[in-house]
Order: sequence, then C-alpha cells, then structure tokens
Amino acid sequence: VCSSDLENAAVERVLGYAHGERVGRSIAEFVHPDAAAAAATGFADVMTTPGTATTRVLRCRHKSGGWRTLETAGRNMFHVPAIAGILGVGRDVTERLDFEARARAAERLEAISRLAGGIAHDFNNLLTAIRGNAELAASIAGAGSPVAENIEEVLRASRRAQELVRRITAFGRPKHHDRHVTDLRPVVDEVLHLLRSAIPARISLETRYASGSSMVNADAAQVHEALVNLTTNAADAIGHGIGTIEYLIDRCTLDAPTAERLGVTPGPYVRLTVKDNGAGMDEATRARAFDAFFTTKEPGKGTGLGLASVRAIVEAMGGSIELETAPGRGTTFALVLPAA
Repeated sequence: VCSSDLENAAVERVLGYAHGERVGRSIAEFVHPDAAAAAATGFADVMTTPGTATTRVLRCRHKSGGWRTLETAGRNMFHVPAIAGILGVGRDVTERLDFEARARAAERLEAISRLAGGIAHDFNNLLTAIRGNAELAASIAGAGSPVAENIEEVLRASRRAQELVRRITAFGRPKHHDRHVTDLRPVVDEVLHLLRSAIPARISLETRYASGSSMVNADAAQVHEALVNLTTNAADAIGHGIGTIEYLIDRCTLDAPTAERLGVTPGPYVRLTVKDNGAGMDEATRARAFDAFFTTKEPGKGTGLGLASVRAIVEAMGGSIELETAPGRGTTFALVLPAA
C-alpha cells in the first residue's frame, strides 16, 4: 500500500478514518453490504490486466457510522514501475445526489399539483352529483329497503373518493402551517393515546425522552398527522408478529456539512425518531419510499401518499427527515425540526 499526505488528508476528511485505521483492512469493511459484491467484482476485474480500469458508485461507511456515496475509479498500474499497484480515485457525491433526489421529488410534486388542480374541480362536481343523488335515493328508499345497503356503499365510495381528491390537492399546494412554539412530548403522548386502541395489543408502543427542552417551531396538528402516518406504516411493517414501535426525542446541533446534506440551515434542532422492528425495506424500496403514489401495499390498502405527505410536512416547517432501514432490521425515521 502506498499513499501520500494528500491522500491521507482527503480520505480522513471524507470518511473520518486516519491512515493507520485503514492499513491492513479489507475494502469490503468500508463498503455498504448491498454494494460489497459489486465492489469485489470490480476490484477483481481491475486486478487481472495491466491498464484495466473500472468505475463504481459505492456507499461507504463513515467512521461515525453513517454512509457517504462515492464515485470511484480504479486502474491497474502494475505495468508502471513508479506506481506498481492499483490507482484508486474517489469523489464524494453524497450532497449532489441528495440535492438531485430532492430536485426530482420537487419536479414530481409540481407535476402532481398541476394534474390535481386540473381535474379536482370537475371531479368534485361529479362526486357531489353522485353523493347528492345517492342521498336522495336513500331517503326515498328508506332504511328497510333492499337497496339501502347498495346506496350506502355508493355514499361510502364517494366520500372516500372526495377525501382522496382533497389529499392529492392539498399535497401539491404550498403549505401554510400555523407554526408556533410546540412541545413535542405532549403531541407524541396524545397520538399514542389515540392510536393505542387501533394498534394490535401485540405491538408495544414505547417512549424514550432525553433530558432537555423538546420545544420546536412547528404546527402541532401537522406533527400529529405525520406521527399517525408513521405509526400506521410501522404497524403494517410489523405485520402479524410481536413487535415494538419506539418514539425517541432528543436534541442535536447540526453543523454546516450535516445541515447542507439534509437541506436545512445549521443550528439547534429537536429530533423525533420513530423506530420499529418490522420487516424493513430493501434498497430499491428505500430509494422510492417518499415518492408520491408509491406503495408496497396491496391494491386498495394504501394510496402511497403517507410518507410523501410526512416529508412535505417536515420540510415545510424548515426541518428534514432521515430514513434508515434494511431487510429484517426494521425501519427508523428521524424527523429533525427547528428547536424553539
């Protein structure tokens, strides 16, 4: 292994490891498990023939435990006496990819907003006519009529359709939240009190609040809605097994690099974490988790707007949301909101 002071400083700055912490260790130890096979294949390929080159985009472990995304290139330089080894170059593109993902999400949101605005008015007029006539038919038929249940089903379906149109329309509109100083602890306690009867008893709901203030500048009603969505998803992920959903509140201070990665301003924040021990997500599902209308649930079981709405709520309040998950290891959502 040969290296320079420049290389040592660059790697330590990007991944946090000093030179002595890397020597003698396999590259597989620093690569995300999902990318380990691709990294090993690329390394084996470049070892075979002098002059051979390979490129990969890899998620690499930071010393702190987080992950950074690197564009890497390696070339076999054994035929060059001055080098006689593999020349590797990596560029940290984590922030760029995060920014591009947010930009794509914003474009999709704008497209959905325009589509919803174009059809919502006419569609609501049709639904109003359907509901009005169904209600009239129900009053004429009477409660004991053989068709009463059929008419009621029409009414239920029209109400669900109107609610879906409302959610789609609201999802694409600029958010006007009533932001004020809010204590997150009572909000979480209220959500758990309301949902306890709706969540199966085999799923334990646990809270863990760190010392210190949990005051944030936020809309309590919107935080409530976000928690309901996250809790419902967590319960679905646990399925029919015995599980736990944990709610953690602690404070953190975001430095400039971390704030830039999350798309927020540096400073003090309160972190509200919702963690379950359910099925978890694979990398493909994780990548699309916040996409509007994306769902892994059966047809008719979900609209795919839950997590998209949660992210829209959090970002509208000047915060950010992070997701950590893996198949069989559960899912953790961390809502980072500006501290009051």
